[in-house]
Amino acid sequence: MAAVAAAGEPEPPTTRQLSCRFNGGGWRNTRVVDYGFAIEVAQPSGETATYHFAVDTAPPRGGKAVDNFGESWLIAKVPAPYSLDFSQGTGRQSIQCKS
Repeated sequence: MAAVAAAGEPEPPTTRQLSCRFNGGGWRNTRVVDYGFAIEVAQPSGETATYHFAVDTAPPRGGKAVDNFGESWLIAKVPAPYSLDFSQGTGRQSIQCKS
């Protein structure tokens, strides 16, 4: 018998290789892990940034998030074809990722 997750249990993380561009630069192959409550993105510098969604947003479609450097972001998430659009309210930085 297959085990079925109980209601309310988080989905397992999904790792994808996406085409992403940072701050309007060129597209590059990028590792992205979607945890549902957070998204982890490999940065061009080699670091990994994790964007944690605020509890008052709707993570299935994105929402407000804060990264592990303390910066605030708005993230739009489209499930099919999977894509992400990260922007800061100030317009200083942006990240676009697509399947």
